[in-house]
Amino acid sequence: GGGEPLVTGATEGVNSFGDPGWAGPCPPPGDGPHTYQFTLHVLDQATELPAESPTGDLLAAVDAATASSATFTGTYERA
Repeated sequence: GGGEPLVTGATEGVNSFGDPGWAGPCPPPGDGPHTYQFTLHVLDQATELPAESPTGDLLAAVDAATASSATFTGTYERA
């Protein structure tokens, strides 16, 4: 995250760390395992939202444009 988008015309939103792009799971050290669910959405149209759009607006646009999706779950822990 934070670099150039991988696809021409793509826009990266701001993550929970306040930076553009994706940052991997980062549970607090010593807090035990955390389970994360990841969903990949295949869109049939561009959302055309600015990068600074609120998360709710992005999720609504993705939901409206999703042609297909796949979900996987992972468990991560930091010592």
